[in-house]
Amino acid sequence: MELSALSLRPATVILSSYAQCEIASLCSPRQLRSVGVALTIMDSDAERARLDALAFLKRHKTGVLSTIPGQYQVHGSMVYYVADDYFNIYILTLITTRKFKAIQAHPQVAFTVSTPDMPQTLQIEGMAMDISLDEEAAKKKEELLAVLNSNPWFYGPITKLDPVETVVVWIRPTWIRWADYAFAEHDGHQVFKDIPVGK
Repeated sequence: MELSALSLRPATVILSSYAQCEIASLCSPRQLRSVGVALTIMDSDAERARLDALAFLKRHKTGVLSTIPGQYQVHGSMVYYVADDYFNIYILTLITTRKFKAIQAHPQVAFTVSTPDMPQTLQIEGMAMDISLDEEAAKKKEELLAVLNSNPWFYGPITKLDPVETVVVWIRPTWIRWADYAFAEHDGHQVFKDIPVGK
């Protein structure tokens, strides 16, 4: 087995202890650093929970966004979203909506995804900001429009409104909790898993 800088792109690889020993026996630490591979030992249960939570997040298309429009006020709204591998959430909304005005005033938000047919839920707290002028915004807008148009019978509500007034909002997670009431043991410690926040 031979590793070269040309054969691997920089990445963070989560491996079992056995796999790490195998690679370590073949490559020196300097070689590993040269190809940008970071070996991270993680608790298998924690990593499994993270992968389950991420798969759950990406499998769904809608969630409830909670914002703070004013002092002693809260506001909740169902939104369509897309997410990346680090639990970053992206939504498309109008500049005239209550939630966007709330985000401008108070960027602290909460985001919840759940499903009625299987008792699982993902709770995210984070900071929201308008990234409409960023280079990444156009790509995220395309992804969001694809989600909005994925229903063969009805269009997403925002697709019927003036696109000039739309903005792409990024929610950067600061706290994530995965709750699996379906397959976890009958123990609160097993049901709730706090997911480490990445990028």
